[in-house]
Amino acid sequence: MSQVVETDIRRILFPKEFRERDEILEKNKRFAYYTSADTALKVLENREVWMRNAACMNDYEEVYHGLECLKNAYASPAGDLLRKEFEALQSGFSSIIADDVNPWESTLKYHTYITSVSEHLQSEDSFGRLSMWRAYGRGSGVALIFRGAPFVAETDALGAYSFPARYENKQGMEIRLKEVAERLAEQRLIVSKQDPAVVRSIFRMLFVSWAVCTKHPAFEEEREWRIVHSPALSDAGNLVRDRATINGVPQIIYKIPLKRISDEENFDLSISGLLDRVLIGPTEFSGTMYDAFVDILKERGVPDAESRVIVTGVPLRQ
Repeated sequence: MSQVVETDIRRILFPKEFRERDEILEKNKRFAYYTSADTALKVLENREVWMRNAACMNDYEEVYHGLECLKNAYASPAGDLLRKEFEALQSGFSSIIADDVNPWESTLKYHTYITSVSEHLQSEDSFGRLSMWRAYGRGSGVALIFRGAPFVAETDALGAYSFPARYENKQGMEIRLKEVAERLAEQRLIVSKQDPAVVRSIFRMLFVSWAVCTKHPAFEEEREWRIVHSPALSDAGNLVRDRATINGVPQIIYKIPLKRISDEENFDLSISGLLDRVLIGPTEFSGTMYDAFVDILKERGVPDAESRVIVTGVPLRQ
């Protein structure tokens, strides 16, 4: 889910990022949603995936990590170079961007809603990924494998946007800022002809994604993508705002409806259009779980339900 802009100069400024998105479509890549069997069944029964407040999630510190990396990098010589290019683009533009960025810290820490998925490899079709089972299995883990196209569709219909996680420290963020400044210098003539509001929107979304989706390098094997919604920065679109109590904590959540909400190309969020397969992870109840997931897939109109549910047979370790 990528934000639509009137004149798309993002591919000029950020070619590396868009190559990743293009590759999802070209290679028919998929994403895995590792979770407990109970949550996976509720996703399919209720036709919804929850987005939770980052402040209530186990990776809250990762949002803090990304913000600190961005702040430190923006105060570095790489940040000076980028601000210089902003000013060359339009006098006072660096101050405009600063006015956008400065109030974000509290918003991104306490009012950002996230759902995470992991890029799924073909070699993981039979067994999944052991490290993810250990992290999310809880003795009865399930991975819902989703087709990748809806995650990179060009649409504002949902009000949430997907970004690949970046695994780096503040030095890596500085390198990223320097690269953006250099591309901005190379393409200054083209960028200067664009609507300043569009350019401002592009950099606003770029910095939001960097702050929210930068993780410690130790987590790189997760190959994570994040679906992000911040009410202060974008409309909710077709997201459903609700309340829930999770682990004893009442909180606001946003629900992604798993149904066809738009006729836009590559954006079928219905379960039959989105789901590729279900992997049953380490558990002593694989047969029982297999029957339950086949049953719900049939109810949801998923063809070949029996072959879509895979018992991985990964040994359960107590």
